[in-house]
Order: sequence, then C-alpha cells, then structure tokens
Amino acid sequence: MRYVSAYDFISGVHFAGRFGEGTRTIVPRDPSQPLGPTNPAAATFLFNRGPLGGFVTVDLNLGINITKDLLFSVSATNLLNTVQREMVASPAIPRFLLAEVRYKIPAFY
Repeated sequence: MRYVSAYDFISGVHFAGRFGEGTRTIVPRDPSQPLGPTNPAAATFLFNRGPLGGFVTVDLNLGINITKDLLFSVSATNLLNTVQREMVASPAIPRFLLAEVRYKIPAFY
C-alpha cells in the first residue's frame, strides 16, 4: 500500500494545482527573451488536471515455483483502480495486471 498526499506543482510552464483546476493555462511567449525551449514561438496551452498525488494505491504480487526451474507469478498494480496521477500533463495510471511464466535454463545458472 502506498499513500501520496495531494500537492500543487508548478515548474516553468507546467501547472498542476487547485488554482484553475479543469482549465487550460495560457503561457504567452516572452518577447524580451530569445526563442528556445524555455520561450517557444507561440503561446502554450496546457490543461491543469488539478493537484498531483492525493491517492492511496494497493499493489499485489504472488508467485509460486512449480518446479525448481519454472516460476509462475501474477501481479496487480493499482488494484483498486484509484485515479493515480504522478506527473503533470500525464493520464491517470489505470489498473495493470501482469502474468509471467519464467523458466531458468540450467546451462546459464
């Protein structure tokens, strides 16, 4: 289980916070500065999805050795399908299920 408290994040032209949540942020170009990565030619329109964090996630991993060389495992990330947003302008991380069969080749161990 993992808990991340909600927080506002502002870095350059990236906004994720309570102020203006659910709106687009217009960051105009600064004409006094040369064009470049920090000062693009046009205004930037970024969507503010709200504060980052503010979630509890539960992950589960199970595995069993079927034989000494054969392993079967399953894992579930974000088991409760919580809205989990970790970075600015990124989609929420959904539930993710994974099954794995692993065979150890004896010649390499």
